[in-house]
Amino acid sequence: MKIIHKLKYVATLPISFILSKKYATPTVLSDRETVQYILQKGCSVIRFGDGELNLMKGIGIKFQKFDGTLRRRLQEIAMSNQTERALICIPNIFATLDAFTKESGDWWKKYVRCTRGYWYKMFRNGPYGDTNVTRFYVENKDKDRDEYVKQLKEIWREKRVLIVEGAKSRLGMGNDLFSNTADIKRLICPSADAFKVYPQILEETKQKIGTGHYDLMICALGPTATVLCYDTASEIQSLDLGHVDIEYEWYLRKAQSKQAICNKSVTEVEDGCGDDVDYTYREQIIGVIK
Repeated sequence: MKIIHKLKYVATLPISFILSKKYATPTVLSDRETVQYILQKGCSVIRFGDGELNLMKGIGIKFQKFDGTLRRRLQEIAMSNQTERALICIPNIFATLDAFTKESGDWWKKYVRCTRGYWYKMFRNGPYGDTNVTRFYVENKDKDRDEYVKQLKEIWREKRVLIVEGAKSRLGMGNDLFSNTADIKRLICPSADAFKVYPQILEETKQKIGTGHYDLMICALGPTATVLCYDTASEIQSLDLGHVDIEYEWYLRKAQSKQAICNKSVTEVEDGCGDDVDYTYREQIIGVIK
């Protein structure tokens, strides 16, 4: 009877809890350590967040419908071995949440309770970088991030950069985030469901980096960026830096909460006012995929 009772008890436990007892806690670097690692190794960055995990569980997200091929690719990448050429990043949320604001920490606490085991199962080849390396300001308790931003910008200093981004991402437009680069060109892709045209995105990206005109590729394309940076890591330093521009905008404004930014898409809040682009941005565009 005791065995039957125990089996009934186990059957009622959340799958995530059961998995968390089976697998070890992943080791995750802090955001500062992640930046230092990138600078030292010159490696590519492949980021997994809550959206990517949802897609691996068969759940679509706001700007990317569920796609079976995308799920398989994300699972493949998650289980791949870490190398010095490519740093896989996941949220640094499993040991402590002390770095977050109370509101953000409370959200992550509930999130971890439901998903911890899934993360443990999928990510076992660490140590990993911190996926919030690009979300460095508004959810952070410590708002003194000047030195962090200075180090972050060193990654692309004097580099010839190809930006592959969604149509409304507009990384660096209207601010000085990439003002220290040698040159910037842009390949514009769909803002939503970009993976639907992934073969074309990959082909055009590889064609452009194959010219030898670029030192660095920066991608802001949701879960598609995770796959693209993995698929190009052997050819160029590929950085999945989605959301870094919006976070930089909040940092410049000393924002205490997430807010709309004019002429740019912000996934967590309503879009900013207007849909205008400046001359410099238009001149940097060398291709558009629709």
